[in-house]
Amino acid sequence: MSGTITKGETASGVVLDGKMVAFTLDTEGEQNFSLPRIGPGAADCGGGRADIVPVTQAGFHIR
Repeated sequence: MSGTITKGETASGVVLDGKMVAFTLDTEGEQNFSLPRIGPGAADCGGGRADIVPVTQAGFHIR
């Protein structure tokens, strides 16, 4: 998935407004997602970084 961040910032206060973002959702078996790529090149990468983490919070479900 890729798109543009409308409004947001990192935990350290870096403003992300207007930056491109891309990440990968894995819906086969256990749900996982990649850590995102943010900034130039995010839309060209075809997904996020190689780091994969399980979906475990906020009631996120793929249907």
